[in-house]
Amino acid sequence: MAVALRELFLAMLIDKLRAPHTWLAKLKDESSFVGNNVIHLTEVGADPDVLINNTVYPISTAQRIDNDLPVALFKYDTTNTRVSVDELYAIPYDKQGSIIANHKLAMEEKMGAHGLYTIAPQAATATMPILVTTGANDGTGRKRLRPEDLIALKFAYDKAKIPVAGRVLVLSNEHASDLLVSTLASFISTAFQTVGTGGLAPMLYGFELHQDLFAPVYNLGTLTRRAFGAAPAAGDTTASVAFSAGDCFRALGSAQMFFRDASLDPENRSSVAGFQVYGIAAPYTRRSQAAIVSGQV
Repeated sequence: MAVALRELFLAMLIDKLRAPHTWLAKLKDESSFVGNNVIHLTEVGADPDVLINNTVYPISTAQRIDNDLPVALFKYDTTNTRVSVDELYAIPYDKQGSIIANHKLAMEEKMGAHGLYTIAPQAATATMPILVTTGANDGTGRKRLRPEDLIALKFAYDKAKIPVAGRVLVLSNEHASDLLVSTLASFISTAFQTVGTGGLAPMLYGFELHQDLFAPVYNLGTLTRRAFGAAPAAGDTTASVAFSAGDCFRALGSAQMFFRDASLDPENRSSVAGFQVYGIAAPYTRRSQAAIVSGQV
């Protein structure tokens, strides 16, 4: 019975994890290429040159050299939850099902937050800009995100020759609110907002808009990404993250439920359960990820 319950609960968890955050759904699912919780990516070699009105023969020939890039999936573990037999008899609801849902939500939040952090650039490069907001003081000394800042991001992508199709922008909570405020009294508000839901339009300046409650953190002074889960420090600011969907992927590996039935714990008469899932959301290549951090007045 314990084995059957474990398999049922694990199936429930994985089924729910396959309904990811909205921005994660834009990434190609490479789960079928995972083996032993490692995914093998292919680094494609150089593109061929294109000749115009060529008159020189023979045309040169080159071999394209592709490289295999093994990437280990991250391991995510939930802490264990205990439930006693007495609790199950005394309560009028499905506590075991509630516990599974609780583990699912905790796992999904952490994997989503860590995935966005992994995609976000560590530091700025020519093809991975990190921009600073230029808007008015929001009352706390933070400069709001303006539509003009998104136009600057669009120009940075255009300049780096990042494909126009597939551009995604994941807004932090602050920046999503900034855009709502900045367009509220404007003639463009009807195009940029859905007042009934309090959300933004699905597309803005060529970027498909999403919002994530768990934005990565940057140091404003150095414009570098802080370590995931690092304690808050002076100069920290949350960031919105942009990427080209074609340059990023997601994958799920093995999953396991660790379960001890109450029948194996005669002292406490309690069942204990926890989960372990391997997964990743990351770039194929570092060339089209960007961030917008909040400036200070």
